[in-house]
Amino acid sequence: ELHFEPLAKEALSLVVSPSHPLAKLVRVPWNDLMKFQWILQPRGSPMRELLEQEFRSHGSRPPPGLIETSSILTTTNLLAHSEMIAVIPSEVAERYEQHGMLVCLKHQLRQQLGAYGVVTSKARPFSPAAAQLIAFVGDRRTA
Repeated sequence: ELHFEPLAKEALSLVVSPSHPLAKLVRVPWNDLMKFQWILQPRGSPMRELLEQEFRSHGSRPPPGLIETSSILTTTNLLAHSEMIAVIPSEVAERYEQHGMLVCLKHQLRQQLGAYGVVTSKARPFSPAAAQLIAFVGDRRTA
């Protein structure tokens, strides 16, 4: 039998380059987001499924010219040289924003990812390495 231990929810942020026309807006309406190309995770990924739901909840479809990649490096490089919009984990987005590389748009997504965590066997004890990893990740979420 398996046990799922949730560790944290993964919040998402809409991000753009600092020179993007929406970067300095206090609030970004959904219709303004639809005027730009988007970079999304490939189909089948949890983040992509969530964004497909987000588009449907607004009665819209992804804008034309969609680019798919699972690479954060490709995403940040595309953003740096375009007026595209991407969705990445907020924890990652905030680090890039602190270094002036990206801007988190002021728009709250309606959809949110579920918690991520650790799946363990109830029948077997943790190895020392697994116990250490779980303790480390657990400590980080309360920091």
